[in-house]
This record gives sequence, C-alpha cells and structure tokens, in this order.
Amino acid sequence: MLLKALWIFGALFFTYAVVMQYNDPDPLVWMSLYGIVAIANVAALAGRLSPRWIAVATLPHLVYGLMLSPYLLRTSLHAFQTMGMKNDLEELVRESWGTVVCVLWMTGLFFYARHLAVRKSSEAIA
Repeated sequence: MLLKALWIFGALFFTYAVVMQYNDPDPLVWMSLYGIVAIANVAALAGRLSPRWIAVATLPHLVYGLMLSPYLLRTSLHAFQTMGMKNDLEELVRESWGTVVCVLWMTGLFFYARHLAVRKSSEAIA
C-alpha cells in the first residue's frame, strides 16, 4: 500500500513537472526527462515494471546529468529561492539537481523491479 501511494505521488509529481516545463528555455528536453519518470511510475502502478526498461529509460537522465554535473558544485540556496530564472547559472544548477532527482527515483524503481523479477524467477524454479 505504501509503495502504491509512493508511485501515485511520483506519477502526479513528475506529471506536474512536465507541465511546468512548458515555458522553460529547453522544454522538450525536460518534458521528456520528467515524462519518462512519470510513465515509469504509471508502469509500476500497473504492475508492468521491467528492470531492463527502467535501466534503459534512465540512460538519458544519466547522460544529461553527467553533462550538468559540474554545476552541482555551484549549488547555492540562492538558486532555489525563486521560481523564475534570474541567470543561466541558477538555471543550470537547478537542472543538474533535476537530473539527480530523476536518477534517484528511477534507481528506486529499478531495485524494486529487480526484486520482483528475482522473486518471480525463484518462484518459477520452486
């Protein structure tokens, strides 16, 4: 029950994130990245979570996150105090943290999907 609530929250949160990217300087990138995570949560709710799919779907987040990783070192509270874009550095800091959130969420989904796959295969053997 707790996991279902978490997946519902994830689906709603990441769908909201997709909608909020509409006026972003690079909306298609972020709508796609957040959309993938939203879809993964819906797949979890439907019981159709595949560790292989999660791993492949996480790759764009990892690649973009690595490209933005230098900006993690420039993190400041100032970058998160307002919703608007004051300058490019603040935007890049927030985007780098966005990839971190996506990768961590997808990692959790991956380990859960892997757990289910291992349990299912051990039940099939027994």
